[in-house]
Amino acid sequence: MGYGFQDDEVKTGDVLYSSVLYWNATRLLGGMARARGRADKAAQLEARAEQVRAAVTARLWSGTRGVFMASTGLESQNIDVWGNAFAGASGFATLEQAAAIFAFFRDQEANLFFEGQVRQVPLPTQWGDTSHAGYVDPRSTVRTYQNGGYWATPHHHVLPFLARYDRGMACRLLNATVASFRGHGIWEWVGPFFPSPIGGAPGYTASAANTYFASELLRCWERM
Repeated sequence: MGYGFQDDEVKTGDVLYSSVLYWNATRLLGGMARARGRADKAAQLEARAEQVRAAVTARLWSGTRGVFMASTGLESQNIDVWGNAFAGASGFATLEQAAAIFAFFRDQEANLFFEGQVRQVPLPTQWGDTSHAGYVDPRSTVRTYQNGGYWATPHHHVLPFLARYDRGMACRLLNATVASFRGHGIWEWVGPFFPSPIGGAPGYTASAANTYFASELLRCWERM
């Protein structure tokens, strides 16, 4: 299983999102150790973080597609949208990689966003779409929840990352999300998938909290 918020989708091999989370935690702990005068522990943790970054780049970065792939396993041809935004927002990606990731978001906007909220994989792919590996998940056509729903949960890193390159785009997506919230409530996820379910759990706190966090960072009401 992958990192939480991907609890319904199994990933195999080396996984992007969990690896970036581990890198981030390791470097933060290194900084804490250095602040406490533990230079030896800090150096150990910082070296480990760089090992993780190098390994992920070697195994998962696709120079031809300009993104990190989701995993080295059956999902090796899938793009983890949230994971790439997190890699760009957190400083895991190099400046060149981050610019390429933004270009992917810009060029694929119609395949990534609905009412300002974002899929975990770009249309028309699904997490179960692994036919290239000789395996087909029978649920791969279900565009709901984590296999195709559109979420506001990752807005705390998706929108600030986009704003580094195009604040207008980020603010437009934020405003579309707020309009969605006002129009038919704050949901865990949404999607135009009739007759399948068109929304997840109502009143979902993470959707509201992470969108609010992004709003405070972007401050779209201020002129730049």
